[in-house]
Amino acid sequence: MGFAKKEYEFLSEIGLGPENPGGFINGNWKASGPVISTVNPSNNQQIAKVTEVSIEDYEEGLRACNEAAKTWKSLPAPKRGEIVRQIGDALREKLQHLGRLVSLEMGKILAEGIGEVQEVIDMCDYAVGLSRQLNGSIVPSERWNACIALVCVMSEHKTGCTNNSIGTIAVTKLVAEYLHESIYQSVLDQLVGLYKQVKIGDPLEKGTLVGPVHTQASRENFEKGISTIKSQAWGKILTGGSVIESDGNFVQPTIVEISSDASVVKEELFGPVLYVMKIKTLEEAIELNNSVPQGLSSSVFTSKPETIFKWIGPHGSDCGIVNVNIPTNGAEIGGAFGGEKATGGGREAGSDSWKQYMRRSTCTINYGSELPLAQGINFG
Repeated sequence: MGFAKKEYEFLSEIGLGPENPGGFINGNWKASGPVISTVNPSNNQQIAKVTEVSIEDYEEGLRACNEAAKTWKSLPAPKRGEIVRQIGDALREKLQHLGRLVSLEMGKILAEGIGEVQEVIDMCDYAVGLSRQLNGSIVPSERWNACIALVCVMSEHKTGCTNNSIGTIAVTKLVAEYLHESIYQSVLDQLVGLYKQVKIGDPLEKGTLVGPVHTQASRENFEKGISTIKSQAWGKILTGGSVIESDGNFVQPTIVEISSDASVVKEELFGPVLYVMKIKTLEEAIELNNSVPQGLSSSVFTSKPETIFKWIGPHGSDCGIVNVNIPTNGAEIGGAFGGEKATGGGREAGSDSWKQYMRRSTCTINYGSELPLAQGINFG
């Protein structure tokens, strides 16, 4: 049993055991569905078991949420915010353990695992402030909408997915880089050199920059993608491109020099693969960026103001996140996180994301002694 290992002892500090019910229903942990195992992607050994909720459990939970919502929405928003503050403090107290769990179960390096949990804590802090501002046109938010939902009256019903049962965090990325021909070879040589120096290994070990992909299926998908690239005349693998032989799901970070006409660059491989393409103009780069069906995040690196405003303007990137001189990661907690096109049109944060948790009413109150009619109608 993997749970008995010394490096897993911290799990008991956050309420986890060798066997865990997967649902918190009406104030109690329970589940009566099938049992699944969560594994460490570094060695594919079992960490713990989770009993999934059944349809009956799920429906019971929904009924409990509906009943709880009746009480919850009667609380003033600042009172709801106070409860969210307590949730944030509880997470803050266990930040290191929870971050370690994310790394253990998902393969993220420890800094990223802790960072994921810190975002939830930041969200709680932000939502507490929001709870005293629900008075009209406002701009709140963050990546984790549960906290926004709580201060906005809505009840939340959560169940773990079979692919990610005790950590509930997974991130995969596909990246393409377009380089102007004047700097193409110089930047590419530096990238290849840096990729060859990246330390791959146990995400919990200091100095590791790349951990394993999440599942064996992800590793197999990486292999299939690389095989497709090698079988065509589309591109050239400059570094990486192989699975690392081990008990875990480790693959090599890969750089592929490829033609923009290759269909594979429009498909999501979900692995550490960087496609590099040479471009002549900004317009060409924007056209390539916008030609793919995905539209989550994009970024341009430049010192020219005209390039910046072209990139972020109506004729620029069509992604949900449009960055300048920073990587393609998400924004600060007040910024909207989400994509366009096949990536979806919703937002998990920022802007107007709070509105989906509210019932909006337009209220018109007549304080006069006469009844005004629409369109200036007058009965005489």
